[in-house]
Amino acid sequence: MRPQINNTWQQLRYTLLGLLFLVSTFVVIYSSGTRAASCGVGTIVSVKASGNDGNLPANVLDNNLSTRWSNQGIGSWIVADLGSLQELCGTAIGWYQGDSRVNHFVVQGSADAKSYADLFKGDSSGKGIAIEQYAFNPAVARYLRVVVNGNTHNDWASITELQANVSGGPILIGQPTPGKPDGGVRIAARPIASAEGLVPVGNNGPNPI
Repeated sequence: MRPQINNTWQQLRYTLLGLLFLVSTFVVIYSSGTRAASCGVGTIVSVKASGNDGNLPANVLDNNLSTRWSNQGIGSWIVADLGSLQELCGTAIGWYQGDSRVNHFVVQGSADAKSYADLFKGDSSGKGIAIEQYAFNPAVARYLRVVVNGNTHNDWASITELQANVSGGPILIGQPTPGKPDGGVRIAARPIASAEGLVPVGNNGPNPI
């Protein structure tokens, strides 16, 4: 009689373990999907840059692809202040003459605007002037900085629009076109993150200027 009871408990044990595995797998998948779906546009309080040629940093926030921030020199940067710590999950950038040149850039984050960590490193698509989306692994930061290391034509940094994407931010369907703030097409460029997992930014990383 005892062997039969032991076998029953053994089968019950395996069944419970199997159910636990299925539930935990579902939770992981659901959480990942929820986080990815909730990555949207956050609010930028202000911007500043390493310099400009008369095309001011504030132009990247005017929702107009006909204006831009520009500065000459490898390592030129523009930094956006979100006003408080946020979970950054990506950025969106409009590139001046983005249909005729490929820009080389690094996206960085910081909690204190003093020490930065790399979140994304790559190139623009070179295929259009619409805002391009760049996703990376979530990182907590207040400041988002884009460091431009020239392009395939020259050493200028020229950005028409800049957005900081945060977890829980609203998802915008359209993006601006020149002179039309309510139009445009959303496109995606290579979402290859250089950061691993949730990065407590503000403790490491180079400061280019």
